[in-house]
Amino acid sequence: MKNKPLLIFLFAILIACPIYANTPYEVILNGINYTPKLPIYEVNKMLYVSIDDLMSLTYGKLTSDSASYTLYIQNNSIRFKAEERIVSVNQKSTVITHAPLLLNENLFIPINLLDSIKYPYALNKEKFRLTLNAIPPYSKTTDSYKDHLLMNTSIENIPLTLKKLLSEAKAIPLLENAKKNNSYISFIDNTDKDNLLKLISSHSLNNKPMQVKFREIDLLSLAAEVSVLKELPMKIQVTNNKLTAEIGDDLISYNCIWAAYKPDDKDLKIDVSKSLDATLMRMLYEYYRDQHDLKDDLYFSPAVTIKTGRADSIVYTAYYDYLMDQKGIYDIIIYRTNDEKYITYTIDFLLHQ
Repeated sequence: MKNKPLLIFLFAILIACPIYANTPYEVILNGINYTPKLPIYEVNKMLYVSIDDLMSLTYGKLTSDSASYTLYIQNNSIRFKAEERIVSVNQKSTVITHAPLLLNENLFIPINLLDSIKYPYALNKEKFRLTLNAIPPYSKTTDSYKDHLLMNTSIENIPLTLKKLLSEAKAIPLLENAKKNNSYISFIDNTDKDNLLKLISSHSLNNKPMQVKFREIDLLSLAAEVSVLKELPMKIQVTNNKLTAEIGDDLISYNCIWAAYKPDDKDLKIDVSKSLDATLMRMLYEYYRDQHDLKDDLYFSPAVTIKTGRADSIVYTAYYDYLMDQKGIYDIIIYRTNDEKYITYTIDFLLHQ
């Protein structure tokens, strides 16, 4: 057989070269369809997503030098090189089944790299579906309550004020849960607005630069869709007795103050630092809500919990009443993280449970 050597040669090339296929996989993030920035590929029976999409799905960060990349997800670091299966996970060398690849000059990551840090995801190959529920972003730097600027309040009894704002039936469990979980309570009240704004202006706006991360949302589709995280710088100042924020090219003002305090603080003082966070988070939520024609009249509360941890967070519930949207209730969660360079407020979008 004259062509036998040629066939053997071609077969060897076929075995040695990876097989690429652009796949019809759908990605579900926090119960909502996610539109990838770049196509998803299947290479040698493994699903690959772009590094930008992986970071967006997991709140990850990437650094690189001339020799390698380092991906940070939660409190984990993964150092790797394109086309190599040996990686360093939290400074321990390990071998992964499929190497990161450069495709059309873009870096793609095998989805099972997440297994090396035990990051949860679900891959259904029969339904061509990748599902993730993002773990809250991780902040290596956390602030301490004892380092916060506190102020006395002219409100005689904060718990009683909350009971008047909410009703006793709602206020009592809110207070109890906040104490149990070491959380703050933020409530809308302009009693101390003048003093708070003065202290915010003089003490709390001279720290690190701020930025906002957010997703674009398409609510006009039959099912809602979110996209990759984007980021914009944010500058805050106090002008004319209100907070003003410059976010990219947009300038927004907010007249209200959401005071914050810690229920387990026996002195019941207002936390100036957390009041700034709470007010900014509410302002960003309303800015985002209004951009996408969402409504929250059915879910508005004059007092909310600020969960604390590696990322502080507040959850707001809103809905979209366009007729085509069959799942029109959503949770909009605002995270606040603090790293070596920025204070970041991340706005994300979840299907309400």
